[in-house]
Amino acid sequence: MVLLIIFVIAGAIIVTIGSKQHDESENLHWKTDLKEYNEHLEKLAVEHPELKQSYMKEIALNTYRINHNLKPISDDNIWSFVKDMGGGLSLASIFTIIVAASFLTNEFKWGTIKLLLIRPYSRTQILLSKYLVILIYALVLHVLLFISSWFIGGLFFGFEGAGQPYLKYQDGKVIEINMITYVLSQYGIDSIKLLMMATFAFMISSVFRNISLSIGLSITLLLAGNSITMLFNQFSWAKYTLFTNLDLISKYFSGDSFGEGTTLLFSLLIILVHYIFFIGVTWFSFTYRDVEV
Repeated sequence: MVLLIIFVIAGAIIVTIGSKQHDESENLHWKTDLKEYNEHLEKLAVEHPELKQSYMKEIALNTYRINHNLKPISDDNIWSFVKDMGGGLSLASIFTIIVAASFLTNEFKWGTIKLLLIRPYSRTQILLSKYLVILIYALVLHVLLFISSWFIGGLFFGFEGAGQPYLKYQDGKVIEINMITYVLSQYGIDSIKLLMMATFAFMISSVFRNISLSIGLSITLLLAGNSITMLFNQFSWAKYTLFTNLDLISKYFSGDSFGEGTTLLFSLLIILVHYIFFIGVTWFSFTYRDVEV
């Protein structure tokens, strides 16, 4: 938890140092800047028709800001910082994987698993209790990351931008979304990957009872997931793999790229099938394998 807070503080310092300092006169002319930028985007849309949809989306967002007097969110805004710190979920995922991989394995390594099995609880109850602790641990890291990002972001960049809405381009029109609702939804969607990788590490530890293998394999797949997706994306069966469907934000919620031949429901079903498989293998391995005395 301390490392996670240090990560957020370091991020705030980096943003503060790297952010460009604009004088007050530049801030007063942001509408003019957006109008000029829209004219530039219109020319690009004509020159590059294949990217016209992306350009039109940005033009619509800029026009909405001009008409409704909504200043663009800068990099040193509190919500922009909280959103950027969502990248800390990768760090939280690594911490959770380490806990998930060692939870069961250490019980067998130290021989304490026998002290659990002689208790008046079934193996299923013991396994479930450990898995729930992992989920609670992951949830605590999520909440800590969000609260610390908001509080530290407010201290560094001020709380005056906290009430600003998030603009979303949907079905050809711009809609306003409460910023805290948007950021929490992004955190929630990203947490699906954390859940799957923690469950995978838990499964590997149950099957092989080896900490190094569980942590190494899980973290490697977490970090190399996008590369694996790109490697197998040329095959038709790739859409049925886990990592092709895990990046839900870029596939269905960013508005820039969409899953070809897939839907959000399809991706969620693929993730659910893999989740059931991971849980099933974990339960079968822990419940029916003998424990050496």
